[in-house]
Amino acid sequence: MYILLILAVASATQYDYYKLSVEWQGTVCLIHKCQANIVGLKDPRSFNLHGLWPSQFADKMQPQNCPSPPFSKDELPEDLQMDLQAMWNGLYADTWDFLSHEWNRHGSCWDNHTNNIFSDFFTQTLNLSSRFNLYNALQERQIVPSYDTQYSLEDILGAFRSTLAVNNFVVICGSKSGVTYLQEIRICLGLDYQPIECPSEVLEETDGCGDELVSYPPFEVPRHLRGAAIAIH
Repeated sequence: MYILLILAVASATQYDYYKLSVEWQGTVCLIHKCQANIVGLKDPRSFNLHGLWPSQFADKMQPQNCPSPPFSKDELPEDLQMDLQAMWNGLYADTWDFLSHEWNRHGSCWDNHTNNIFSDFFTQTLNLSSRFNLYNALQERQIVPSYDTQYSLEDILGAFRSTLAVNNFVVICGSKSGVTYLQEIRICLGLDYQPIECPSEVLEETDGCGDELVSYPPFEVPRHLRGAAIAIH
């Protein structure tokens, strides 16, 4: 047992920075069919968390799947469980399956030298999401979710730069029926959780946005669930 604990700690500390990934649920639910359990849970004025990923300068995909206790929902306080469903929802997948995946692949490598690693990891990530409020950054530049208005990529980047900096983040877009949608933002953070310049390999992750106008669709009850909305509430 003692040897396994030492190995786990040694593995967990082998990273140089973090990537904090958030996704716009309006786009995710437009491209995928979101689940019924998001109705009434998600704040339509916030981005949904994707994950907090410890990363190495030498290999942006590592570390992963470090030795650690398996994910257990029961280890999380009830109020934290509610916050996770509101801010780190599976959207089109079961939330607890999604969080189990994020913990096993990424959270298992997170090292904060505390006893309650489950609660601390998820609480720290939720706090970071609130701290870097990208919805507000867009709104301050009059960029708001809309079906009728599209925005230039440069205007969107300018809004994010007002909160971050030029090379501290990457933007990823999705597409459907020939329309480009704002989908995901990945922010590079130092081990002190302050924004840092992303490694060149991460900056190359910018994808799908092109130089054309980008749609930022509202988040609302998914169309395939609207008939059941009253029953769900």
